[in-house]
Amino acid sequence: MLFFWPLAFSAFHHAFEVYPRWVDGDIDGAEYASRRVRKLGQLSLWIFGGLLLLAIVLYAIAAIVLIAHGGDGGDWHHHMRD
Repeated sequence: MLFFWPLAFSAFHHAFEVYPRWVDGDIDGAEYASRRVRKLGQLSLWIFGGLLLLAIVLYAIAAIVLIAHGGDGGDWHHHMRD
């Protein structure tokens, strides 16, 4: 739930429904809420993993571009001196 916070709101809502439903005897409702929390947690983990992978790929591309251009800022330093 903590990996992708927009899903955390819904997950917390369902998590807080589990115990009251269980106590009231609504076993099916408690199990549904519990399954929903698990599904939202897994989904948020997958989304976080995808975003992390995307960030790593973009960082690698930026590093490759920087290395390919000499890593010194290119012509930027020359323009600043003029």
